[in-house]
Amino acid sequence: MSNFLNMVRAGLLLSAILAGAGWGHAGTPAHQLLSEAQVDSQGVFLDQIVVDGEGYHVRLTDAPPFGSALALTRAQVKELVQRKASQFATTNWSGADKVKITRQARLLGEEELVGMLTAVMQKENARDRGQLELRFTRPWQPLSVPDEPLTLRVLEIPAAGISSSIIVRFDLRCGQESIGSWPMPLQARLWREIFVAQNPLRRGERLQTANLARERRDVLALRDTFQGANSEDALLEVTENIPAGAPILNNSVRIRPVVTRGKIVDAILQQGSMTITVKAQALEDGLAGQSIRVRNSKSGREFRGKVQNEETIEVTL
Repeated sequence: MSNFLNMVRAGLLLSAILAGAGWGHAGTPAHQLLSEAQVDSQGVFLDQIVVDGEGYHVRLTDAPPFGSALALTRAQVKELVQRKASQFATTNWSGADKVKITRQARLLGEEELVGMLTAVMQKENARDRGQLELRFTRPWQPLSVPDEPLTLRVLEIPAAGISSSIIVRFDLRCGQESIGSWPMPLQARLWREIFVAQNPLRRGERLQTANLARERRDVLALRDTFQGANSEDALLEVTENIPAGAPILNNSVRIRPVVTRGKIVDAILQQGSMTITVKAQALEDGLAGQSIRVRNSKSGREFRGKVQNEETIEVTL
């Protein structure tokens, strides 16, 4: 009798242990359905909708679109498991009568969004012209987005490109899924080191001896800034008076002319073995090899000649 009682007690103890471990009377795993579950865009997996689902990572169906919910009854889940993961099929189900499935979400704040937009526009629009800085001029309310990697695309930008004040339209996507699109007014800056005059520069001053320094400036309001590739070239000069602190622009620099306007030069005409030389006044600046207008100092006749050097113009009739 005592042996029988001991066997009964052992059986009850084993049943309790198996039940506590999630096994049913048939010796198969029991599934306890959750009432709510969150998934990502990869789909709905068995281990996401049952209690202690470790080891049950089998895809049952598509995830719901972001912002929507998918409700699966216990019967529907059992059918999906039977079709998609028969190795985990069981008749031992417990827990909720149905599970509400939504997408994992997080809030996208202004700082993160500005960073994403800046990175895209730096690569596609600003490129290597400088370091782009953007700021929203209209507050951005934190947006609920999938808790997954997002992709930002710039859809519209003015034909003139980036300016100090600009409206850009962009969209956000999670994989192939569109989250939405928005137009956003922006304030933009494009930072780059440029040459700046440290003291006033006068027209005609050689750039090689000018007191210049590099400073980080917003160049969006500046067009055609001097890059300084030839700032040490002795032939370069300043074409206008530049105040201290002002940026150096390309149209403020030129190659120093060999002949300057008003200078008296030798105008030489070569005809066969005969050479005729007259004094002429240069009517415009000229570089070596450049054709300029000159005037005969005696006759007043104007003609054109090619600059040979600082003193000589070659005339061809």
